[in-house]
Amino acid sequence: MTIEIPKDVYPAGEVIPLLCLVDGSACKASIKSISVELVEDVLLRNLGERADWTVTRVLSTQHVEGPTAGQTGEQAVSVGLVENEKEAPVNPDESTHFFRCMHRLVVRCKPFLAKSIVAEVPVRVLHHNTSFSATAVRALRMPAEATSGSKSP
Repeated sequence: MTIEIPKDVYPAGEVIPLLCLVDGSACKASIKSISVELVEDVLLRNLGERADWTVTRVLSTQHVEGPTAGQTGEQAVSVGLVENEKEAPVNPDESTHFFRCMHRLVVRCKPFLAKSIVAEVPVRVLHHNTSFSATAVRALRMPAEATSGSKSP
């Protein structure tokens, strides 16, 4: 599985166009589904004797069907930088002395009766009123690794 996004910086409220390329030519079973989650991680930094505390929440989820057995498929998914319930722009990425807020896309490819393939793509979210120059970003193309469903820290 390969994930392509045109850039890695977006203003809150915009839509991220994501292209998932799944090569199932060596698979004897079909790909059950491809899901994309927009995840927000908030880290509360060490205050005194306490350890750092991380809060993770899934802001939105998209599901699409994968290719059939032996086929190579290309799926386009659009992920909005809004919370599903509120339809409000997500919080921008921030880093202060006391906390840090970051976002990432988690793409899961689930072959039938096999371990999931998971790719995590960091995405920088700007405030929705920020003037933004598309020339100051880079294109990302990230291959995924097969994991047993564990999440990275």
